[in-house]
Amino acid sequence: MEQLNVGGPLSRWWSHTTTTYSPTTIEFFGSAAVLFIGFWVPSLIFTWMDTLGPKHIPWRKIQAPARQPQYAAVKKGLVNSLQNQLLTSVLHLAYLGMLHFFTSGAKTTIYNVDSALPSPTRMARDIVISIVLQDIIFYHSHRGLHHPKIYRHIHKKHHEFTTPIALAALYAHPVEYFLSNILPVALPPALLGAHVVTFWFMLTWALLLAIIAHCGYELPPIYGWNMEVHDMHHELFVGNFGTIGFCDVLYGTRLTDSKATRVARDRLKEDTTEDTITAKNISSSAFNPLQRNGLGLEQGDWQGFFSHHTRHH
Repeated sequence: MEQLNVGGPLSRWWSHTTTTYSPTTIEFFGSAAVLFIGFWVPSLIFTWMDTLGPKHIPWRKIQAPARQPQYAAVKKGLVNSLQNQLLTSVLHLAYLGMLHFFTSGAKTTIYNVDSALPSPTRMARDIVISIVLQDIIFYHSHRGLHHPKIYRHIHKKHHEFTTPIALAALYAHPVEYFLSNILPVALPPALLGAHVVTFWFMLTWALLLAIIAHCGYELPPIYGWNMEVHDMHHELFVGNFGTIGFCDVLYGTRLTDSKATRVARDRLKEDTTEDTITAKNISSSAFNPLQRNGLGLEQGDWQGFFSHHTRHH
């Protein structure tokens, strides 16, 4: 592997770490630490802004004040996020144990825990490919969870936050958390044989992107990706299934803040609970952006989803 020529404290620290601890220990505890710190630090900052923070912050909430979650919802999001993080560590430890057992110790880690750090070129390659693969995996698992026969049993839990907050980023049913939170982030770097440091970078980036996507504030776009994109998905229950928009554009499910979309959102703002969101609130004319464009869904498919969706709320 090409080595990251950074010199100084970073190389010395990594060399010391790899000679002091086993690869399994480094991967497991390092990943757990990145997951915990990478999620709780930014999400609690946003939670502080929502509750005890200054009233005149530089960004405004995307959705109306009447639709913002109350204390009970925030508490529920906090507890469930912690449970899902513990689930991640348990699954990771179990997989490492099985890997060690079935390979008779020949392979003890999912990622490359080499004593040499990856080169900038290799790291950049793995990150770019992983970001694209992450969008592909997340899009299809997420869209599949919106199927009427699956939605009310699994994905409805995540959509309890019709107005998302930072803590809602990891708020999900365990099955959804595995399919849409763990696999899209963990699998691509593993398939590429990426260095564990590259995986940690990807994990941190995925956590920050998920938290920012759910924070509910109008923040500056990230590589053209507007913060309102996923907020619209929570508010309207359709479109914007992916992470970076690649698959949404490909399949014609990209929902933008067009005039038609604003009409639908204005109608929804008259309602304050998920129970009042019905197919009547969202007319077919309001969702012209989701019409078939050669690859996307028919409008009727979305209307069918709404009809089914509202029968179970």
